[in-house]
Amino acid sequence: FKRASEIDTANLPLLMKLGDANRKARKYTEAAAAYTQLVRLDTVNEKALTELGTLYVRAKQWKLALSPLRTLTRLNPESADIQMNYLRALTEVKDYPNIIPQAKTVLVAAPGNLEVLLTLADAFTKLNMKDSAATVYAQVNPDSMDRTKLIDYGKVLWTLDQPEKATEMMERAFRKDTTACDVPYELGTLYMKLKKWNDAIGMFDRKLACDTTVGFQFATHLNEGMSMMQLKEFKEALQLILAAIEKRPDNVQAWLTLAQDYAQLGQDEKKVEAYQKVLDLIAADTTANGKYENQKAEANRMIGVQMLLDKKYSKAVDYLSEALKVTPKDCQVLLWIAQSNQNSNKKEDARKFYCRVIKTCPNSAQAKDAEKGLEVLGLKCED
Repeated sequence: FKRASEIDTANLPLLMKLGDANRKARKYTEAAAAYTQLVRLDTVNEKALTELGTLYVRAKQWKLALSPLRTLTRLNPESADIQMNYLRALTEVKDYPNIIPQAKTVLVAAPGNLEVLLTLADAFTKLNMKDSAATVYAQVNPDSMDRTKLIDYGKVLWTLDQPEKATEMMERAFRKDTTACDVPYELGTLYMKLKKWNDAIGMFDRKLACDTTVGFQFATHLNEGMSMMQLKEFKEALQLILAAIEKRPDNVQAWLTLAQDYAQLGQDEKKVEAYQKVLDLIAADTTANGKYENQKAEANRMIGVQMLLDKKYSKAVDYLSEALKVTPKDCQVLLWIAQSNQNSNKKEDARKFYCRVIKTCPNSAQAKDAEKGLEVLGLKCED
């Protein structure tokens, strides 16, 4: 057959016989070559396409299988096996845009097919079409999902801000293997979202025990510390936050959380030091591009009010003025600046800020305090 085909390269029956003979002799490369030559000459030869596609599928050469299978889906649109093999080939090569229409085609003939539904949901997820992914996942009984798919579904729901449903899927995944280390952190953050602080702490403890990587040690210590703070366990929180900072000493959020915890513990000097560290880190970060404006405002605000309480009025004005650059309508900050100026005997500056409070936040508690301050000064706002 081979010699004859070399003499008559366009003899289709001969090429088919050559391919079949090589296939039966388990010479699959030679068989594929013969079928490929035949398909070049007859692009819709169903038998050759079928044999070629079957060879590539069995050899798991998915990229090579795509072309014959694609043609076969057009020639035999009713064939469930062909449609399914094409979908599997698309899945293996991660061709997500084409997986979606093909999966929908298969589902028309086989509605509710678990493999196809999960394949479709995964394609939507990979293409960041989370709403569509959630819609498909919702058609699947969670009891029929393995833990990997439950985790994927949970993450989709978390992205869509559905923490209750996301938690349910993550809990299901966790129950399938309580020793696995990939779920506790995700589940802990979900419990935080739901304000289930004790449950969150339990999950974070598990994560700390099983994952020694720096990134997760940092994030888990910090999140557990924040959960402890919600339970008003500020001393326990302190140790966790300090452990997080040990892992990532330049992390702004960690230092901000430390400052907040020191504030709850009444350790004012350490609170101010931590807030100052926040400001120093932000100033040193040339790539921030306004990323830390809220943290900057809080740090300046809290240091400023502490300076006011410590009767360091000039410093109070400096820090509070920096906070005001971020939140120019913060009437509490405006009031504190006015009071700091009044206590420094800077009456005109005090009057100006008292009047800004009254103008910005009329009828507020801060406005009433501003009116009292003006009365003490014996001054009024300009009309």
